[in-house]
Amino acid sequence: MLARVPEEARLVDRDAVPVMFRRVTGESAVIRQAWAEVEKSIGSLRGRKFYGAFDPRSGEYRVCVGLREGDDPDELRLETGTLPGGRYLQVRLHGEPPDVYDLIGPTFKTLAQRPDRDLDRPELEYYRRRDVIDLMVPVVEGPRLPGDLQRHPLGGAGPIPIDESGTYPHATPTAARPAGHTATHRGRGAR
Repeated sequence: MLARVPEEARLVDRDAVPVMFRRVTGESAVIRQAWAEVEKSIGSLRGRKFYGAFDPRSGEYRVCVGLREGDDPDELRLETGTLPGGRYLQVRLHGEPPDVYDLIGPTFKTLAQRPDRDLDRPELEYYRRRDVIDLMVPVVEGPRLPGDLQRHPLGGAGPIPIDESGTYPHATPTAARPAGHTATHRGRGAR
């Protein structure tokens, strides 16, 4: 299955997530290499939660894996930290690698145009499965913008529109990603 246009954006409130990570620059080749090294050091990927975290101000990218009891970050040569919780604007991408990765940059570019974007927290990628990725841009916690609806915590309400027409302005695969964040690191379909 080829990658398809992202779903509508939703506002979600996330808890902070303790992670182990490798810190790299936002260059595509460096990011791909870091993913390969982290996956190799972890061993079995089964049951693991993987994240990407990008700081648009510094250009730093972190390849992250959820920290579990019994993990030894020092032995794995990884740092530890926490992905910040709070309110995020989220879009879920569906598609087969590597095509799905072509949607990451343009989708982040569109999400980052939201006026209540929070530059103090990183943009997040959550790799739910090999073919499903949640992209999240942090937004300031305050009054919701016109058109925002609270999503039921159990998924009872529908998606949250972010423009006047009630729909998400879909990104196209040809849109350019800001310099330093190509996010094509997962293009080899490793998981």
